[in-house]
Amino acid sequence: MSRVAILLPDGTGLKNYIYSDLIPNLYQRGTEIVLISSFSDNIVKEIKSLHGINVQNIKIPPYKESIIECFYRELEAYSRIRRNARVADNPTILDFWNKRANGFLQRIFYKLISILSRFCSMNENGIKLLSSKHLSLVKTEVAESLLRKYQIDILFCTHQRAYSAIPLFEAAKKLGIKTYTVIYSWDNMPKGRLPFRSDYYFAWSEWMKDEFKKFYPDIQNEKVLVTGTPQFEFYNKREWILSREDFCKQIGVNPERKLICYSGDDTLTSPFDPLYLDDLAECIQEVDNNKNVAVILRRCPVDTSGRFAPIIDKYPGLIYVSEPLWTKDNDGGWSGLYPTIDDVKLLCNIAYHCDAVYNLGSTMAFDFSMFNHPAYFINYDVQKTSFWSTKTIYNYQHFRSMPSKDCVMWVNSKEDLIKLMDVFAHTEQSIQTKAKEWFNIINSGASEGKPSDKITIYLTQ
Repeated sequence: MSRVAILLPDGTGLKNYIYSDLIPNLYQRGTEIVLISSFSDNIVKEIKSLHGINVQNIKIPPYKESIIECFYRELEAYSRIRRNARVADNPTILDFWNKRANGFLQRIFYKLISILSRFCSMNENGIKLLSSKHLSLVKTEVAESLLRKYQIDILFCTHQRAYSAIPLFEAAKKLGIKTYTVIYSWDNMPKGRLPFRSDYYFAWSEWMKDEFKKFYPDIQNEKVLVTGTPQFEFYNKREWILSREDFCKQIGVNPERKLICYSGDDTLTSPFDPLYLDDLAECIQEVDNNKNVAVILRRCPVDTSGRFAPIIDKYPGLIYVSEPLWTKDNDGGWSGLYPTIDDVKLLCNIAYHCDAVYNLGSTMAFDFSMFNHPAYFINYDVQKTSFWSTKTIYNYQHFRSMPSKDCVMWVNSKEDLIKLMDVFAHTEQSIQTKAKEWFNIINSGASEGKPSDKITIYLTQ
Protein backbone atom coordinates (compact mmCIF):
# COMPACT_ATOMS: atom_id res chain seq x y z
CA MET A 1 0.00 0.00 0.00
CA SER A 2 1.50 3.34 -1.06
CA ARG A 3 1.36 6.43 1.09
CA VAL A 4 0.67 9.80 -0.54
CA ALA A 5 1.47 13.01 1.32
CA ILE A 6 -0.50 16.07 0.18
CA LEU A 7 1.17 19.35 1.11
CA LEU A 8 -1.42 22.13 1.56
CA PRO A 9 0.15 25.57 2.02
CA ASP A 10 -3.18 27.46 2.00
CA GLY A 11 -6.96 27.18 2.13
CA THR A 12 -7.52 27.32 -1.61
CA GLY A 13 -5.74 24.00 -1.97
CA LEU A 14 -8.15 22.62 0.60
CA LYS A 15 -11.12 23.77 -1.50
CA ASN A 16 -9.80 22.80 -4.91
CA TYR A 17 -8.33 19.40 -4.06
CA ILE A 18 -9.23 18.04 -0.63
CA TYR A 19 -12.95 18.85 -0.93
CA SER A 20 -12.98 17.36 -4.43
CA ASP A 21 -13.23 13.63 -5.17
CA LEU A 22 -9.44 13.26 -4.97
CA ILE A 23 -9.41 11.92 -1.37
CA PRO A 24 -12.10 9.23 -1.88
CA ASN A 25 -10.53 8.32 -5.22
CA LEU A 26 -7.14 7.72 -3.60
CA TYR A 27 -8.74 5.83 -0.73
CA GLN A 28 -10.64 3.55 -3.12
CA ARG A 29 -7.37 2.68 -4.83
CA GLY A 30 -5.93 1.47 -1.55
CA THR A 31 -3.78 4.54 -0.90
CA GLU A 32 -3.00 5.89 2.56
CA ILE A 33 -3.32 9.67 2.71
CA VAL A 34 -1.27 12.00 4.86
CA LEU A 35 -1.83 15.76 4.90
CA ILE A 36 1.05 18.12 5.57
CA SER A 37 -0.55 21.41 6.55
CA SER A 38 -1.14 24.06 9.18
CA PHE A 39 -4.75 22.94 9.62
CA SER A 40 -6.36 22.76 13.04
CA ASP A 41 -8.20 19.68 14.24
CA ASN A 42 -11.49 21.36 13.23
CA ILE A 43 -10.45 21.44 9.58
CA VAL A 44 -9.40 17.79 9.70
CA LYS A 45 -12.79 16.92 11.22
CA GLU A 46 -14.49 18.78 8.36
CA ILE A 47 -12.59 16.62 5.85
CA LYS A 48 -13.58 13.45 7.69
CA SER A 49 -17.21 14.58 7.89
CA LEU A 50 -17.32 15.25 4.15
CA HIS A 51 -15.67 12.07 2.92
CA GLY A 52 -16.14 9.68 5.84
CA ILE A 53 -12.41 8.96 5.67
CA ASN A 54 -9.79 9.38 8.37
CA VAL A 55 -6.72 11.29 7.19
CA GLN A 56 -3.58 11.89 9.19
CA ASN A 57 -2.51 15.52 9.49
CA ILE A 58 1.12 16.50 10.05
CA LYS A 59 2.15 20.08 10.74
CA ILE A 60 4.30 21.72 8.09
CA PRO A 61 7.84 21.75 9.52
CA PRO A 62 9.05 25.31 10.13
CA TYR A 63 11.92 26.46 7.97
CA LYS A 64 13.93 29.67 8.11
CA GLU A 65 15.93 30.30 5.01
CA SER A 66 19.29 32.05 5.17
CA ILE A 67 19.87 35.47 3.63
CA ILE A 68 21.95 33.93 0.86
CA GLU A 69 19.14 31.44 0.04
CA CYS A 70 16.65 34.30 -0.11
CA PHE A 71 19.05 36.26 -2.31
CA TYR A 72 19.37 33.53 -4.93
CA ARG A 73 15.64 32.72 -4.81
CA GLU A 74 14.61 36.34 -5.32
CA LEU A 75 17.27 36.95 -7.95
CA GLU A 76 16.06 33.94 -9.90
CA ALA A 77 12.44 35.12 -9.60
CA TYR A 78 13.11 38.66 -10.85
CA SER A 79 15.44 37.45 -13.59
CA ARG A 80 12.74 35.02 -14.71
CA ILE A 81 10.10 37.78 -14.71
CA ARG A 82 12.32 40.04 -16.81
CA ARG A 83 12.96 37.22 -19.28
CA ASN A 84 9.27 36.27 -19.44
CA ALA A 85 8.24 39.86 -20.17
CA ARG A 86 10.74 39.96 -23.02
CA VAL A 87 9.84 36.55 -24.46
CA ALA A 88 6.10 37.26 -24.33
CA ASP A 89 6.54 40.87 -25.47
CA ASN A 90 4.34 41.85 -22.55
CA PRO A 91 5.66 44.51 -20.13
CA THR A 92 2.77 43.96 -17.69
CA ILE A 93 4.56 40.79 -16.51
CA LEU A 94 7.04 43.14 -14.81
CA ASP A 95 4.20 44.25 -12.51
CA PHE A 96 4.46 40.93 -10.70
CA TRP A 97 7.66 42.11 -9.09
CA ASN A 98 6.33 44.46 -6.44
CA LYS A 99 8.69 44.07 -3.51
CA ARG A 100 8.12 46.73 -0.88
CA ALA A 101 11.31 47.08 1.11
CA ASN A 102 10.99 48.03 4.78
CA GLY A 103 14.12 49.66 6.05
CA PHE A 104 17.49 50.63 4.62
CA LEU A 105 19.02 47.14 4.43
CA GLN A 106 16.05 45.68 2.60
CA ARG A 107 16.13 48.53 0.10
CA ILE A 108 19.81 47.81 -0.57
CA PHE A 109 19.05 44.07 -0.83
CA TYR A 110 16.33 44.46 -3.45
CA LYS A 111 18.16 47.22 -5.30
CA LEU A 112 21.08 44.84 -5.77
CA ILE A 113 18.70 42.13 -7.02
CA SER A 114 17.14 44.60 -9.44
CA ILE A 115 20.54 45.56 -10.88
CA LEU A 116 21.88 42.00 -11.17
CA SER A 117 18.65 40.68 -12.67
CA ARG A 118 19.15 42.88 -15.72
CA PHE A 119 22.18 40.80 -16.63
CA CYS A 120 20.98 37.41 -15.34
CA SER A 121 17.74 37.62 -17.30
CA MET A 122 19.55 37.70 -20.63
CA ASN A 123 20.56 34.05 -20.48
CA GLU A 124 18.25 31.11 -19.72
CA ASN A 125 21.20 29.00 -18.59
CA GLY A 126 22.12 31.73 -16.15
CA ILE A 127 18.64 31.66 -14.61
CA LYS A 128 18.81 27.88 -14.38
CA LEU A 129 22.14 28.18 -12.52
CA LEU A 130 20.56 30.60 -10.05
CA SER A 131 17.83 28.03 -9.32
CA SER A 132 20.39 25.24 -8.88
CA LYS A 133 22.50 27.41 -6.56
CA HIS A 134 19.47 28.34 -4.47
CA LEU A 135 18.30 24.74 -4.08
CA SER A 136 21.81 23.51 -3.26
CA LEU A 137 21.78 25.74 -0.17
CA VAL A 138 18.49 24.40 1.22
CA LYS A 139 18.83 22.44 4.47
CA THR A 140 16.79 19.24 4.29
CA GLU A 141 17.56 17.31 7.48
CA VAL A 142 14.26 18.02 9.24
CA ALA A 143 12.22 17.41 6.09
CA GLU A 144 14.06 14.16 5.37
CA SER A 145 13.36 12.96 8.90
CA LEU A 146 9.66 13.72 8.53
CA LEU A 147 9.34 11.95 5.17
CA ARG A 148 11.17 8.89 6.54
CA LYS A 149 9.17 8.81 9.76
CA TYR A 150 5.84 8.74 7.94
CA GLN A 151 7.13 6.47 5.15
CA ILE A 152 5.99 8.76 2.35
CA ASP A 153 6.06 7.29 -1.16
CA ILE A 154 4.58 10.22 -3.13
CA LEU A 155 4.66 13.95 -2.31
CA PHE A 156 2.06 16.23 -3.92
CA CYS A 157 1.85 20.00 -3.32
CA THR A 158 -1.27 22.00 -4.19
CA HIS A 159 0.61 25.24 -4.88
CA GLN A 160 3.71 25.56 -7.06
CA ARG A 161 4.74 28.83 -5.39
CA ALA A 162 4.80 27.64 -1.76
CA TYR A 163 8.06 28.42 0.04
CA SER A 164 7.22 25.83 2.70
CA ALA A 165 7.49 23.15 0.00
CA ILE A 166 11.15 23.91 -0.85
CA PRO A 167 12.87 21.81 1.87
CA LEU A 168 10.32 19.00 1.55
CA PHE A 169 10.77 18.71 -2.22
CA GLU A 170 14.56 18.84 -1.94
CA ALA A 171 14.41 16.17 0.79
CA ALA A 172 12.15 14.01 -1.39
CA LYS A 173 14.65 14.29 -4.23
CA LYS A 174 17.43 13.02 -1.97
CA LEU A 175 15.28 10.14 -0.72
CA GLY A 176 14.09 9.09 -4.17
CA ILE A 177 10.45 10.02 -3.44
CA LYS A 178 8.41 10.90 -6.52
CA THR A 179 7.03 14.46 -6.44
CA TYR A 180 4.14 16.29 -8.08
CA THR A 181 2.87 19.83 -7.88
CA VAL A 182 0.07 21.74 -9.56
CA ILE A 183 -0.07 25.17 -11.12
CA TYR A 184 -2.24 27.02 -8.64
CA SER A 185 -4.09 29.45 -10.90
CA TRP A 186 -4.66 30.33 -14.55
CA ASP A 187 -2.45 33.43 -14.30
CA ASN A 188 0.56 31.97 -12.46
CA MET A 189 2.89 30.82 -15.24
CA PRO A 190 4.48 34.18 -16.24
CA LYS A 191 5.02 35.33 -12.64
CA GLY A 192 8.42 33.70 -12.13
CA ARG A 193 7.46 32.08 -8.84
CA LEU A 194 8.42 28.44 -9.04
CA PRO A 195 10.94 28.22 -6.19
CA PHE A 196 11.28 24.42 -6.14
CA ARG A 197 11.47 21.72 -8.78
CA SER A 198 9.15 18.74 -9.02
CA ASP A 199 9.29 15.48 -10.98
CA TYR A 200 5.91 16.30 -12.54
CA TYR A 201 3.57 19.29 -12.87
CA PHE A 202 -0.22 19.12 -13.23
CA ALA A 203 -1.42 21.76 -15.71
CA TRP A 204 -4.94 23.01 -16.37
CA SER A 205 -4.68 22.89 -20.14
CA GLU A 206 -2.64 22.56 -23.31
CA TRP A 207 -2.46 26.37 -23.20
CA MET A 208 -0.71 26.16 -19.83
CA LYS A 209 1.57 23.39 -21.06
CA ASP A 210 2.62 25.64 -23.93
CA GLU A 211 3.35 28.36 -21.36
CA PHE A 212 5.81 25.98 -19.70
CA LYS A 213 7.76 25.82 -22.97
CA LYS A 214 7.78 29.60 -23.18
CA PHE A 215 8.45 30.58 -19.57
CA TYR A 216 10.28 27.52 -18.16
CA PRO A 217 12.25 25.96 -21.04
CA ASP A 218 14.49 24.19 -18.50
CA ILE A 219 11.53 21.95 -17.49
CA GLN A 220 11.13 19.01 -19.86
CA ASN A 221 7.76 19.06 -21.58
CA GLU A 222 7.00 15.41 -20.74
CA LYS A 223 7.03 16.39 -17.06
CA VAL A 224 3.98 18.59 -17.64
CA LEU A 225 0.78 16.53 -17.33
CA VAL A 226 -2.46 18.10 -18.58
CA THR A 227 -5.20 17.11 -16.12
CA GLY A 228 -7.45 20.14 -15.76
CA THR A 229 -8.29 21.56 -12.34
CA PRO A 230 -10.88 19.98 -10.00
CA GLN A 231 -12.19 23.32 -8.73
CA PHE A 232 -14.99 23.42 -11.30
CA GLU A 233 -16.18 19.86 -10.65
CA PHE A 234 -18.37 20.98 -7.76
CA TYR A 235 -20.84 22.58 -10.17
CA ASN A 236 -21.84 19.14 -11.38
CA LYS A 237 -23.07 18.16 -7.90
CA ARG A 238 -26.70 19.06 -8.50
CA GLU A 239 -27.67 17.54 -5.16
CA TRP A 240 -26.04 20.60 -3.58
CA ILE A 241 -28.34 23.06 -5.39
CA LEU A 242 -31.11 24.54 -3.27
CA SER A 243 -34.49 25.56 -4.62
CA ARG A 244 -34.75 29.20 -5.71
CA GLU A 245 -37.00 29.92 -2.75
CA ASP A 246 -34.65 28.38 -0.18
CA PHE A 247 -31.58 30.09 -1.60
CA CYS A 248 -33.26 33.51 -1.67
CA LYS A 249 -34.62 32.97 1.82
CA GLN A 250 -31.06 32.52 3.08
CA ILE A 251 -30.01 35.77 1.43
CA GLY A 252 -33.20 37.62 2.37
CA VAL A 253 -34.10 38.62 -1.19
CA ASN A 254 -37.34 38.21 -3.15
CA PRO A 255 -36.94 35.12 -5.42
CA GLU A 256 -38.88 36.89 -8.18
CA ARG A 257 -36.10 39.43 -8.69
CA LYS A 258 -33.25 38.98 -11.17
CA LEU A 259 -29.97 38.60 -9.32
CA ILE A 260 -26.55 39.91 -10.32
CA CYS A 261 -23.59 38.83 -8.22
CA TYR A 262 -20.94 41.44 -7.49
CA SER A 263 -17.84 39.32 -6.91
CA GLY A 264 -15.23 41.30 -5.00
CA ASP A 265 -11.46 41.06 -5.34
CA ASP A 266 -8.79 41.51 -2.70
CA THR A 267 -7.80 45.08 -1.88
CA LEU A 268 -4.53 44.89 -3.84
CA THR A 269 -6.07 43.51 -7.07
CA SER A 270 -9.00 45.94 -7.07
CA PRO A 271 -8.52 48.84 -4.65
CA PHE A 272 -11.65 50.64 -5.93
CA ASP A 273 -14.14 47.80 -5.62
CA PRO A 274 -16.56 49.79 -3.42
CA LEU A 275 -16.73 52.58 -6.02
CA TYR A 276 -17.53 50.08 -8.76
CA LEU A 277 -20.25 48.58 -6.57
CA ASP A 278 -21.61 52.09 -6.04
CA ASP A 279 -21.72 52.68 -9.81
CA LEU A 280 -23.48 49.36 -10.39
CA ALA A 281 -26.11 50.04 -7.73
CA GLU A 282 -26.70 53.60 -8.94
CA CYS A 283 -27.16 52.46 -12.55
CA ILE A 284 -29.58 49.70 -11.58
CA GLN A 285 -31.55 52.16 -9.49
CA GLU A 286 -31.76 54.51 -12.48
CA VAL A 287 -33.13 51.97 -14.99
CA ASP A 288 -35.01 49.53 -12.75
CA ASN A 289 -38.10 51.41 -11.60
CA ASN A 290 -40.00 48.22 -10.77
CA LYS A 291 -37.20 46.79 -8.62
CA ASN A 292 -36.77 43.72 -10.79
CA VAL A 293 -33.04 43.44 -10.00
CA ALA A 294 -31.08 42.88 -6.80
CA VAL A 295 -27.31 42.75 -6.25
CA ILE A 296 -25.77 39.88 -4.29
CA LEU A 297 -22.40 40.96 -2.90
CA ARG A 298 -19.82 38.24 -2.32
CA ARG A 299 -16.62 39.84 -1.09
CA CYS A 300 -13.24 38.20 -1.50
CA PRO A 301 -12.80 35.88 1.51
CA VAL A 302 -9.56 37.58 2.61
CA ASP A 303 -11.02 41.08 2.30
CA THR A 304 -12.10 41.72 5.88
CA SER A 305 -11.61 45.49 5.56
CA GLY A 306 -15.30 46.38 5.84
CA ARG A 307 -14.85 48.77 2.90
CA PHE A 308 -18.22 47.88 1.32
CA ALA A 309 -20.30 48.84 4.38
CA PRO A 310 -21.03 52.49 3.38
CA ILE A 311 -22.20 51.40 -0.10
CA ILE A 312 -24.44 48.67 1.30
CA ASP A 313 -26.02 51.19 3.68
CA LYS A 314 -26.48 53.65 0.81
CA TYR A 315 -28.74 51.27 -1.15
CA PRO A 316 -31.12 49.52 1.26
CA GLY A 317 -33.23 46.88 -0.45
CA LEU A 318 -30.90 46.69 -3.46
CA ILE A 319 -27.61 45.18 -2.21
CA TYR A 320 -27.73 41.90 -0.27
CA VAL A 321 -24.65 40.36 1.31
CA SER A 322 -23.69 36.71 1.05
CA GLU A 323 -20.78 36.31 3.43
CA PRO A 324 -18.07 33.77 2.45
CA LEU A 325 -18.16 30.86 4.88
CA TRP A 326 -14.43 30.76 5.55
CA THR A 327 -12.82 30.22 8.93
CA LYS A 328 -9.75 31.86 10.42
CA ASP A 329 -7.33 29.17 11.50
CA ASN A 330 -4.12 31.03 12.31
CA ASP A 331 -2.43 34.29 11.39
CA GLY A 332 -4.49 35.70 8.55
CA GLY A 333 -4.03 36.27 4.83
CA TRP A 334 -4.61 33.54 2.26
CA SER A 335 -2.43 31.24 4.38
CA GLY A 336 -4.57 31.70 7.50
CA LEU A 337 -8.14 31.58 6.16
CA TYR A 338 -9.80 28.35 5.12
CA PRO A 339 -13.03 27.63 3.26
CA THR A 340 -15.62 25.32 4.74
CA ILE A 341 -17.43 22.80 2.59
CA ASP A 342 -20.57 24.88 3.22
CA ASP A 343 -18.88 27.77 1.43
CA VAL A 344 -18.21 25.60 -1.61
CA LYS A 345 -21.89 24.67 -1.65
CA LEU A 346 -22.84 28.34 -1.21
CA LEU A 347 -20.69 29.36 -4.18
CA CYS A 348 -22.33 26.67 -6.32
CA ASN A 349 -25.75 28.08 -5.44
CA ILE A 350 -24.67 31.68 -6.11
CA ALA A 351 -23.45 30.70 -9.58
CA TYR A 352 -26.63 28.70 -10.23
CA HIS A 353 -29.23 31.18 -8.97
CA CYS A 354 -27.63 34.52 -9.87
CA ASP A 355 -28.34 35.50 -13.46
CA ALA A 356 -24.92 37.06 -14.04
CA VAL A 357 -21.65 37.98 -12.32
CA TYR A 358 -20.07 41.44 -12.30
CA ASN A 359 -16.39 41.89 -11.46
CA LEU A 360 -12.86 42.71 -12.52
CA GLY A 361 -11.74 39.93 -14.86
CA SER A 362 -11.65 36.92 -12.54
CA THR A 363 -12.21 33.20 -13.02
CA MET A 364 -15.73 33.71 -11.69
CA ALA A 365 -16.61 34.13 -15.36
CA PHE A 366 -15.88 30.41 -15.69
CA ASP A 367 -17.79 29.47 -12.54
CA PHE A 368 -20.89 31.19 -13.89
CA SER A 369 -20.39 29.76 -17.37
CA MET A 370 -21.01 26.33 -15.86
CA PHE A 371 -24.69 27.37 -15.77
CA ASN A 372 -24.58 29.48 -18.95
CA HIS A 373 -24.72 32.72 -16.99
CA PRO A 374 -22.75 35.68 -18.39
CA ALA A 375 -19.96 37.68 -16.82
CA TYR A 376 -19.72 41.46 -16.98
CA PHE A 377 -16.07 42.60 -16.84
CA ILE A 378 -15.36 46.07 -15.43
CA ASN A 379 -13.22 47.86 -18.02
CA TYR A 380 -13.06 51.51 -17.02
CA ASP A 381 -11.18 53.47 -14.39
CA VAL A 382 -13.37 54.91 -11.70
CA GLN A 383 -10.40 56.98 -10.48
CA LYS A 384 -7.28 58.09 -12.30
CA THR A 385 -4.16 56.96 -10.45
CA SER A 386 -0.54 56.30 -11.27
CA PHE A 387 -0.49 52.87 -9.62
CA TRP A 388 -3.57 51.06 -10.96
CA SER A 389 -5.68 50.83 -14.11
CA THR A 390 -8.01 48.35 -15.75
CA LYS A 391 -5.99 48.92 -18.94
CA THR A 392 -3.10 47.17 -17.21
CA ILE A 393 -5.27 44.38 -15.82
CA TYR A 394 -6.60 43.25 -19.19
CA ASN A 395 -3.15 43.30 -20.75
CA TYR A 396 -1.97 40.60 -18.36
CA GLN A 397 -0.69 37.53 -20.12
CA HIS A 398 -3.51 35.15 -19.13
CA PHE A 399 -6.10 37.29 -20.96
CA ARG A 400 -4.35 36.43 -24.22
CA SER A 401 -6.03 33.04 -23.91
CA MET A 402 -9.40 34.68 -24.66
CA PRO A 403 -10.46 33.47 -28.13
CA SER A 404 -12.69 36.49 -28.80
CA LYS A 405 -13.86 39.61 -27.01
CA ASP A 406 -17.45 38.39 -26.84
CA CYS A 407 -16.61 35.74 -24.25
CA VAL A 408 -17.85 38.28 -21.68
CA MET A 409 -19.88 41.48 -21.57
CA TRP A 410 -17.53 44.49 -21.41
CA VAL A 411 -18.42 47.46 -19.22
CA ASN A 412 -16.30 50.21 -20.79
CA SER A 413 -17.81 53.22 -19.01
CA LYS A 414 -20.50 54.19 -16.57
CA GLU A 415 -22.71 55.20 -19.49
CA ASP A 416 -22.12 51.77 -20.98
CA LEU A 417 -23.10 50.23 -17.65
CA ILE A 418 -26.45 52.06 -17.65
CA LYS A 419 -27.30 50.61 -21.08
CA LEU A 420 -26.18 47.10 -20.13
CA MET A 421 -28.14 47.14 -16.88
CA ASP A 422 -31.23 48.39 -18.69
CA VAL A 423 -31.04 45.37 -21.00
CA PHE A 424 -30.28 43.06 -18.07
CA ALA A 425 -33.26 44.35 -16.06
CA HIS A 426 -35.79 44.02 -18.85
CA THR A 427 -34.77 41.07 -20.99
CA GLU A 428 -36.57 37.79 -20.44
CA GLN A 429 -33.90 35.61 -22.02
CA SER A 430 -30.49 34.76 -20.65
CA ILE A 431 -27.73 36.83 -22.23
CA GLN A 432 -25.42 34.53 -24.20
CA THR A 433 -21.64 34.87 -24.43
CA LYS A 434 -18.81 32.62 -25.61
CA ALA A 435 -17.46 32.04 -22.10
CA LYS A 436 -17.73 28.26 -22.47
CA GLU A 437 -15.43 28.42 -25.48
CA TRP A 438 -12.86 30.30 -23.39
CA PHE A 439 -13.34 27.92 -20.47
CA ASN A 440 -12.60 24.96 -22.73
CA ILE A 441 -9.25 26.55 -23.59
CA ILE A 442 -8.36 27.41 -19.99
CA ASN A 443 -9.40 24.02 -18.57
CA SER A 444 -8.94 21.76 -21.59
CA GLY A 445 -7.62 18.98 -19.36
CA ALA A 446 -11.19 18.40 -18.20
CA SER A 447 -12.50 17.77 -21.71
CA GLU A 448 -12.06 13.99 -21.49
CA GLY A 449 -12.76 13.04 -17.90
CA LYS A 450 -12.71 14.54 -14.43
CA PRO A 451 -9.46 16.23 -13.36
CA SER A 452 -9.66 14.60 -9.89
CA ASP A 453 -9.78 11.18 -11.58
CA LYS A 454 -6.78 11.98 -13.78
CA ILE A 455 -4.73 13.29 -10.86
CA THR A 456 -5.60 10.17 -8.85
CA ILE A 457 -4.31 7.90 -11.61
CA TYR A 458 -1.00 9.76 -11.81
CA LEU A 459 -0.52 9.74 -8.03
CA THR A 460 -1.12 5.99 -7.80
CA GLN A 461 0.87 4.78 -10.82
